[in-house]
Amino acid sequence: MITIISGTNRQFSKTLIVSQAYEEILKQSGNECQIFSLLELPVDFAFSYLSDPKTIEFDSLINKYIRPSSKLIIILPEYQGTFPGIFKLFLDGINPIDLQHKKVAMVGVSDGRSGNLRGLDQISNALNYLSVSVYPYNLPISGIKKMVNSEFKLVDEVTLKLLQKHAKGFLEF
Repeated sequence: MITIISGTNRQFSKTLIVSQAYEEILKQSGNECQIFSLLELPVDFAFSYLSDPKTIEFDSLINKYIRPSSKLIIILPEYQGTFPGIFKLFLDGINPIDLQHKKVAMVGVSDGRSGNLRGLDQISNALNYLSVSVYPYNLPISGIKKMVNSEFKLVDEVTLKLLQKHAKGFLEF
């Protein structure tokens, strides 16, 4: 099982649109996959986690999306030159044993020019510390606003081909 993590809890995010495009690519190649959007986190996640990290709601999300997956694809938007704080809080809430020895690929999403390469580098360091095997080829997607149509679909052919190439490489990883 492969889980694609849409790394923001913002409504109507371009990150979720990229996650859905990646999911379609994986399914077309016959892979079992699912999307976990941080929109699914409990509303009071930040506060309930801080007081009791073993909440039933959070643990059920980990049981559904993280534990059964051998591979994770993290799609991270750029917020203030790095990644969303909610993603770091989510990562902090996971028992490190549940992440050890998993394989992870990352895609950065931004409207700017760097495609969140800085944020991907920062998260790579944390994942390496947690004994996660990080796929060495991050995919930065820049100028995302121009790549999505009015029906909230990723339509940029070059980017779709890059996602296909990234997926193919990660599946062989």
